[in-house]
Amino acid sequence: MKPWLRQGIWLALALIAPVLLSLALLPLRGHVSDVLIALVLLTVSAAAVARGELLLSLAAATSTALSFDYFFAVPYDQFAIRGAQVYDGLAVTLTELRDLSRGLHPAILVEAGLGPAVRALARRSPLPVRVQVQTDGRLPGSCEATAYYVAAEAFTNAAKHAAASAVDIFIERVDGALTVQVRDDGVGGADATRGSGLVGLRDRVEAVGGTMTLDSPARAGTVLTVQLPVTAEDH
Repeated sequence: MKPWLRQGIWLALALIAPVLLSLALLPLRGHVSDVLIALVLLTVSAAAVARGELLLSLAAATSTALSFDYFFAVPYDQFAIRGAQVYDGLAVTLTELRDLSRGLHPAILVEAGLGPAVRALARRSPLPVRVQVQTDGRLPGSCEATAYYVAAEAFTNAAKHAAASAVDIFIERVDGALTVQVRDDGVGGADATRGSGLVGLRDRVEAVGGTMTLDSPARAGTVLTVQLPVTAEDH
Protein backbone atom coordinates (compact mmCIF):
# COMPACT_ATOMS: atom_id res chain seq x y z
CA MET A 1 0.00 0.00 0.00
CA LYS A 2 1.30 3.42 -0.91
CA PRO A 3 2.44 5.56 2.04
CA TRP A 4 0.08 8.43 1.22
CA LEU A 5 -2.89 6.05 1.05
CA ARG A 6 -1.96 4.42 4.36
CA GLN A 7 -1.59 7.86 5.92
CA GLY A 8 -5.00 8.87 4.59
CA ILE A 9 -6.65 5.80 6.07
CA TRP A 10 -5.11 6.44 9.49
CA LEU A 11 -6.23 10.07 9.34
CA ALA A 12 -9.78 9.07 8.40
CA LEU A 13 -9.91 6.56 11.25
CA ALA A 14 -8.62 9.15 13.72
CA LEU A 15 -11.39 11.55 12.67
CA ILE A 16 -14.29 9.12 12.24
CA ALA A 17 -13.84 6.47 14.95
CA PRO A 18 -14.70 8.71 17.95
CA VAL A 19 -17.72 10.11 16.09
CA LEU A 20 -19.10 6.66 15.27
CA LEU A 21 -18.49 5.50 18.83
CA SER A 22 -20.29 8.48 20.35
CA LEU A 23 -23.28 7.78 18.07
CA ALA A 24 -23.29 4.13 19.11
CA LEU A 25 -23.23 5.09 22.80
CA LEU A 26 -26.06 7.65 22.62
CA PRO A 27 -28.66 5.25 24.11
CA LEU A 28 -26.51 5.14 27.28
CA ARG A 29 -26.12 8.91 27.69
CA GLY A 30 -28.48 9.12 30.64
CA HIS A 31 -26.95 6.19 32.49
CA VAL A 32 -23.18 6.66 32.36
CA SER A 33 -20.81 9.28 33.71
CA ASP A 34 -19.04 11.78 31.48
CA VAL A 35 -15.69 10.61 32.85
CA LEU A 36 -16.31 7.05 31.63
CA ILE A 37 -17.31 8.23 28.16
CA ALA A 38 -14.24 10.46 27.97
CA LEU A 39 -12.01 7.49 28.85
CA VAL A 40 -13.66 5.30 26.22
CA LEU A 41 -13.29 7.91 23.49
CA LEU A 42 -9.68 8.60 24.44
CA THR A 43 -8.87 4.88 24.38
CA VAL A 44 -10.32 4.47 20.90
CA SER A 45 -8.31 7.42 19.55
CA ALA A 46 -5.12 6.33 21.36
CA ALA A 47 -4.00 4.20 18.43
CA ALA A 48 -3.61 7.28 16.27
CA VAL A 49 -1.85 9.18 19.05
CA ALA A 50 0.50 6.23 19.70
CA ARG A 51 1.88 6.45 16.18
CA GLY A 52 3.64 9.63 17.23
CA GLU A 53 2.55 11.63 14.18
CA LEU A 54 1.47 15.20 14.91
CA LEU A 55 -1.30 15.37 12.30
CA LEU A 56 -2.90 12.12 13.46
CA SER A 57 -2.63 13.16 17.11
CA LEU A 58 -4.31 16.52 16.43
CA ALA A 59 -7.06 14.88 14.36
CA ALA A 60 -7.74 12.30 17.07
CA ALA A 61 -7.77 14.88 19.85
CA THR A 62 -10.11 17.22 17.93
CA SER A 63 -12.50 14.47 16.94
CA THR A 64 -12.58 13.08 20.49
CA ALA A 65 -13.30 16.50 22.00
CA LEU A 66 -16.11 17.23 19.54
CA SER A 67 -17.58 13.76 19.97
CA PHE A 68 -17.58 14.12 23.74
CA ASP A 69 -19.30 17.51 23.42
CA TYR A 70 -21.84 16.01 21.01
CA PHE A 71 -22.57 13.17 23.44
CA PHE A 72 -23.33 15.44 26.40
CA ALA A 73 -24.50 18.67 24.74
CA VAL A 74 -28.18 19.64 25.17
CA PRO A 75 -30.03 19.12 22.92
CA TYR A 76 -28.07 15.95 22.22
CA ASP A 77 -28.41 16.04 18.45
CA GLN A 78 -26.21 19.06 17.77
CA PHE A 79 -22.69 20.23 18.42
CA ALA A 80 -22.27 23.19 20.77
CA ILE A 81 -19.37 25.23 22.05
CA ARG A 82 -20.76 25.02 25.56
CA GLY A 83 -17.96 26.91 27.26
CA ALA A 84 -18.98 30.10 25.47
CA GLN A 85 -22.67 29.44 26.20
CA VAL A 86 -22.00 28.94 29.90
CA TYR A 87 -19.87 32.05 30.11
CA ASP A 88 -22.42 34.25 28.32
CA GLY A 89 -25.38 32.95 30.32
CA LEU A 90 -23.61 33.27 33.66
CA ALA A 91 -22.26 36.72 32.84
CA VAL A 92 -25.78 38.06 32.36
CA THR A 93 -27.03 36.36 35.52
CA LEU A 94 -24.11 37.62 37.60
CA THR A 95 -24.77 41.15 36.37
CA GLU A 96 -28.39 40.84 37.47
CA LEU A 97 -27.32 39.51 40.87
CA ARG A 98 -25.04 42.49 41.39
CA ASP A 99 -27.87 44.82 40.34
CA LEU A 100 -30.28 43.12 42.74
CA SER A 101 -27.78 43.58 45.56
CA ARG A 102 -27.86 47.31 44.81
CA GLY A 103 -31.65 47.40 44.71
CA LEU A 104 -31.92 47.43 40.89
CA HIS A 105 -34.42 44.85 39.60
CA PRO A 106 -34.63 43.35 36.09
CA ALA A 107 -37.27 45.07 33.97
CA ILE A 108 -39.17 41.84 33.37
CA LEU A 109 -39.41 41.23 37.12
CA VAL A 110 -40.82 44.71 37.72
CA GLU A 111 -43.21 44.67 34.78
CA ALA A 112 -44.35 41.03 34.54
CA GLY A 113 -43.62 39.46 37.90
CA LEU A 114 -41.75 36.51 39.34
CA GLY A 115 -42.95 33.71 37.05
CA PRO A 116 -42.03 35.36 33.73
CA ALA A 117 -38.72 36.59 35.17
CA VAL A 118 -37.66 33.11 36.32
CA ARG A 119 -38.73 31.58 33.00
CA ALA A 120 -36.63 34.18 31.17
CA LEU A 121 -33.71 33.17 33.41
CA ALA A 122 -34.27 29.54 32.42
CA ARG A 123 -34.44 30.32 28.68
CA ARG A 124 -30.97 31.81 28.60
CA SER A 125 -29.49 29.06 30.76
CA PRO A 126 -26.67 26.92 29.35
CA LEU A 127 -28.21 24.04 31.33
CA PRO A 128 -31.68 22.57 30.91
CA VAL A 129 -33.89 24.22 33.53
CA ARG A 130 -37.40 23.01 34.38
CA VAL A 131 -39.54 25.71 35.99
CA GLN A 132 -42.79 25.29 37.93
CA VAL A 133 -44.42 28.43 39.29
CA GLN A 134 -47.67 28.09 41.23
CA THR A 135 -48.71 31.55 42.31
CA ASP A 136 -51.83 33.62 41.67
CA GLY A 137 -51.18 37.20 40.64
CA ARG A 138 -48.37 39.44 41.76
CA LEU A 139 -46.46 39.12 45.01
CA PRO A 140 -45.01 41.86 47.21
CA GLY A 141 -42.05 43.52 45.52
CA SER A 142 -39.54 42.55 48.19
CA CYS A 143 -40.78 38.97 48.13
CA GLU A 144 -40.49 38.75 44.32
CA ALA A 145 -37.01 40.27 44.36
CA THR A 146 -35.77 37.89 47.06
CA ALA A 147 -37.29 34.83 45.38
CA TYR A 148 -35.74 35.81 42.05
CA TYR A 149 -32.39 36.37 43.76
CA VAL A 150 -32.59 32.90 45.32
CA ALA A 151 -33.38 31.26 41.96
CA ALA A 152 -30.63 33.16 40.13
CA GLU A 153 -27.97 32.56 42.80
CA ALA A 154 -28.76 28.84 43.10
CA PHE A 155 -28.81 28.41 39.32
CA THR A 156 -25.46 30.19 39.04
CA ASN A 157 -23.94 27.95 41.71
CA ALA A 158 -25.19 24.85 39.89
CA ALA A 159 -23.73 25.99 36.58
CA LYS A 160 -20.40 27.17 37.98
CA HIS A 161 -19.56 24.73 40.75
CA ALA A 162 -21.86 21.70 40.79
CA ALA A 163 -21.11 20.19 37.35
CA ALA A 164 -24.87 19.72 37.06
CA SER A 165 -26.59 18.56 33.88
CA ALA A 166 -30.05 19.91 34.80
CA VAL A 167 -31.75 22.23 37.28
CA ASP A 168 -35.31 22.25 38.62
CA ILE A 169 -36.86 25.44 40.01
CA PHE A 170 -40.12 25.10 41.93
CA ILE A 171 -41.98 28.13 43.29
CA GLU A 172 -45.28 27.85 45.17
CA ARG A 173 -47.37 30.22 47.23
CA VAL A 174 -49.52 28.69 49.95
CA ASP A 175 -51.45 31.17 52.06
CA GLY A 176 -48.92 33.48 53.70
CA ALA A 177 -45.73 31.74 52.59
CA LEU A 178 -43.79 31.42 49.36
CA THR A 179 -41.60 28.36 48.81
CA VAL A 180 -38.66 28.56 46.42
CA GLN A 181 -36.84 25.28 45.82
CA VAL A 182 -33.90 24.84 43.45
CA ARG A 183 -32.67 21.30 42.80
CA ASP A 184 -29.70 20.16 40.70
CA ASP A 185 -28.12 16.79 39.90
CA GLY A 186 -24.54 17.91 40.39
CA VAL A 187 -21.70 16.76 42.61
CA GLY A 188 -23.27 17.96 45.88
CA GLY A 189 -21.15 18.74 48.89
CA ALA A 190 -22.28 22.38 49.17
CA ASP A 191 -21.94 23.91 52.64
CA ALA A 192 -24.01 26.93 53.64
CA THR A 193 -21.45 27.87 56.28
CA ARG A 194 -18.66 28.25 53.74
CA GLY A 195 -18.42 30.51 50.72
CA SER A 196 -19.66 34.06 50.44
CA GLY A 197 -22.41 33.16 47.95
CA LEU A 198 -24.45 30.86 50.20
CA VAL A 199 -23.72 32.93 53.32
CA GLY A 200 -24.89 36.06 51.54
CA LEU A 201 -27.96 34.25 50.27
CA ARG A 202 -28.91 33.11 53.77
CA ASP A 203 -28.43 36.65 55.08
CA ARG A 204 -30.66 38.06 52.37
CA VAL A 205 -33.40 35.50 53.05
CA GLU A 206 -33.30 36.02 56.81
CA ALA A 207 -33.37 39.80 56.34
CA VAL A 208 -36.95 39.53 55.04
CA GLY A 209 -38.00 37.04 57.71
CA GLY A 210 -37.44 33.90 55.66
CA THR A 211 -35.65 30.62 56.28
CA MET A 212 -33.22 28.62 54.16
CA THR A 213 -32.31 24.93 54.25
CA LEU A 214 -29.66 23.16 52.21
CA ASP A 215 -29.48 19.43 51.47
CA SER A 216 -26.31 18.61 49.54
CA PRO A 217 -24.86 15.13 50.16
CA ALA A 218 -21.66 14.35 48.30
CA ARG A 219 -22.22 13.06 44.75
CA ALA A 220 -26.00 13.25 45.15
CA GLY A 221 -26.98 16.72 43.98
CA THR A 222 -28.14 19.76 45.91
CA VAL A 223 -31.57 20.91 47.05
CA LEU A 224 -31.92 24.49 48.27
CA THR A 225 -35.27 25.34 49.88
CA VAL A 226 -36.29 28.83 50.96
CA GLN A 227 -39.47 29.86 52.75
CA LEU A 228 -40.44 33.54 52.45
CA PRO A 229 -43.30 35.33 54.23
CA VAL A 230 -45.83 36.97 51.93
CA THR A 231 -46.75 40.23 53.63
CA ALA A 232 -48.58 43.38 52.54
CA GLU A 233 -48.51 44.15 48.83
CA ASP A 234 -45.71 46.66 48.35
CA HIS A 235 -44.88 46.34 44.68
